[in-house]
Amino acid sequence: MIPYHDDYTTIWHRVHDMRPEIKLPTYDVEAGSDGTGFKSGNACERTYVYGKIMRKYVKVIITADVRTKKLIAVDVKIGEVSEPKVAVKHIELLKGKGIKMKKFYGDCAYDTNEIFNSISDAESAIKIRTLQLIVVKKGEEDKRLGST
Repeated sequence: MIPYHDDYTTIWHRVHDMRPEIKLPTYDVEAGSDGTGFKSGNACERTYVYGKIMRKYVKVIITADVRTKKLIAVDVKIGEVSEPKVAVKHIELLKGKGIKMKKFYGDCAYDTNEIFNSISDAESAIKIRTLQLIVVKKGEEDKRLGST
C-alpha cells in the first residue's frame, strides 16, 4: 500500500550527509571562470532601499578547465559578490596545489588588476573593456594591452 503521507526522511539523510568532492587536475590547465545568479522571490529577509524592495539573490561562480570541461572550483554566495575576487581565490587554490595554468579565460568583468596580477605568467584571454583600450599611460607596463 501507498503510505498516507510522503516520507522523505531517507532521501533527506542521504542528501544532507553527502559531501561532493572536486578532484583537481594534475596537468597544466587552461582555466575559465564565469558567474551567474538568480533572485529569490520568496526570501524572508528583504531590504528596503529608497522605498523599493530589494530581493536577495544567489550568485554562483564556476572555474573550470575549458579543454576537458572538468570543474576546478565552485563558489556559491548570497548577496553582493565580486566575481574577480572569487576567481583570484580559485587561481590561488591552483597555485597552492602546484598546478600550472597556461591560459585564463573570462569576460570583461574579469578585466581587473587583481586578476592580471594573480595569473602572472599565464596567457590571458580576458575580453578588455572598451574604455580600457583608450587610456594608456606612457612608460608603464600594461598587461591588458599585450605589452610585455
